[in-house]
Amino acid sequence: MNFAFLVELIPIFMYLTAISFGLGMLSLMFLGIRIRYLKKALKKWTKENKRISNDPTLDKIVKIYRMYNEQGCEKINTSAIIHGNYYKQKILFIPIYYWEQFISKSEILCLFFGLITTFILVSCQKDNPFDPLIFGTGTFIILVILEMFLSLDAKKKYLFAQIEEYLDNSYRYSLQRTMVTAEYFDKEKIELFDMKEGKEEEIKDEEIEWVIKQFYDVENEV
Repeated sequence: MNFAFLVELIPIFMYLTAISFGLGMLSLMFLGIRIRYLKKALKKWTKENKRISNDPTLDKIVKIYRMYNEQGCEKINTSAIIHGNYYKQKILFIPIYYWEQFISKSEILCLFFGLITTFILVSCQKDNPFDPLIFGTGTFIILVILEMFLSLDAKKKYLFAQIEEYLDNSYRYSLQRTMVTAEYFDKEKIELFDMKEGKEEEIKDEEIEWVIKQFYDVENEV
């Protein structure tokens, strides 16, 4: 079979290999930065014990968790809240789950375009037919090594576990304690108010008795 008509596509395949490699590198960089900043925000928030963390995604997770807790939900699916809000994020208007897919897909595409370009060159008996394969394999290996070295998926799962553990075992307890304390003080205010009303009524009764007594004393004198 004659593959001469595919020779014109070789530059396109080489560009696609480079684009796939660049896309994979961008994905690793963006996801690495996002996970790092989310981890940093969580650490600062848990340490300073503030109401908000200055990270929009983490704040949204905490807000929803607090809302369910205030509504009296006994079982809160904390994991679903974390995953749902994390994957709502967008980087350069692209959902974050697409960037995660770009990593593995870019690795495959680099190798694929390198192989198909070499196959065309060998079939057409062109010079240096294995250069595209070397380039594609090289970019594939670089992406795989970086993915293994950075371990972004493992770091993300560990970070999610940290958020879930803190919300369920520390933050929820502090919320419940705050609610109990608020209810206690509200009750104390009611009791104090009732006691005050009782005292006012007693004072008014004493005043009336005194007026009546004075009235009778005046009559007796007359």
